[in-house]
Amino acid sequence: DVLVRFLLNEEGAGLRVDLVLREFADMCDPIWGHYRISCDSRDVLRAMSRSSGAGLPPEELARGLADRDGAGLGAVQVARALGAATGAGISPAGLAQALLSEHGTALSAEEVARAMCVGANLSSMEVARALWEGTELEVVPLVQALMSEQGAGAGVEHTAQALLHEDGAFLTAEAAMHGLTHTQGANLPPETAARAIAQVNVSSIGIKDLARALVCQEGAHLSPAVAAHALVVENGVRTSTEQAAWALGVADGGALPLEEVLWALIGPNGPGLTLEEAVAALVSKNGLWCGLEEVAQTLARDCRMQLGVAEVARVLMSEAGGGFSAEEVECALLCAHGGDFKEEDMLETLAASCGGLERPSKVARL
Repeated sequence: DVLVRFLLNEEGAGLRVDLVLREFADMCDPIWGHYRISCDSRDVLRAMSRSSGAGLPPEELARGLADRDGAGLGAVQVARALGAATGAGISPAGLAQALLSEHGTALSAEEVARAMCVGANLSSMEVARALWEGTELEVVPLVQALMSEQGAGAGVEHTAQALLHEDGAFLTAEAAMHGLTHTQGANLPPETAARAIAQVNVSSIGIKDLARALVCQEGAHLSPAVAAHALVVENGVRTSTEQAAWALGVADGGALPLEEVLWALIGPNGPGLTLEEAVAALVSKNGLWCGLEEVAQTLARDCRMQLGVAEVARVLMSEAGGGFSAEEVECALLCAHGGDFKEEDMLETLAASCGGLERPSKVARL
């Protein structure tokens, strides 16, 4: 401590950091490979960073180690020299800042991630936390640094874990989804990203959080249909259509209106359900558990589907669409249209929707 303070302080020799490091580089072991006097390079570096020694910030130390006029070390060696477990004892967040900062070695995010993994012997989770807490790196370049071959080289599952786990960057599902699906990030298909997030062992993330992350602006900002597909498809989250409908429609999930949830289930780029299957998912107790009147109103008024009243009644009374009775359907349709039907229209609708199986006397009674 006294030695490096004397060498570096203005009151002492006032030497430049890189020059002092170069002198030590000729006689220190194990980092620089030469051994002229009994002096461990880690002791020197710790003395330089300690307040009782020279009190240098990590950035200045990193720059001196990498400078050609100094020790002339590569990024991996600098990380090893400064690392908490391998060298000067700098924290991972401080190391990330020192390597990435313009006042330090000014490396790219990928180079920093690789140096920290290989040199400082840190896991991808520790690197993610260090980069997120120690620097001003955004989510997209963080994901790129973790997954790139020039970076940490982490797989999809390890990256998702590093982003979401409390020992990692501890991001929200929306932020992780944004980074994993962004073209400049991991550029993953929505179903792959959703599945990776779903498999992370974080209790706070459920199916509704995934739905929100897929459709909201802070997340992947996808169409409801693509989000629904990612939730139910075999190589995605593989949830049931009822649960997908619930997750997309519930207030703290996708928060989509009922007609959007319905269209997501049956429309193009979605899971491709029939109208009957989609209605069954909406009214199911395992789904949104919507009232029949609400569903009937949605079906009758959706201009994209352009269903006639008889067609709405047929869907609701079919076995696949919920199997509601003629009485229930009549009541729901009257509610849906505000009671605007003439009696003869209602009779005709019920008779047609029952496939001609209902006797005229039963239709009349209804």
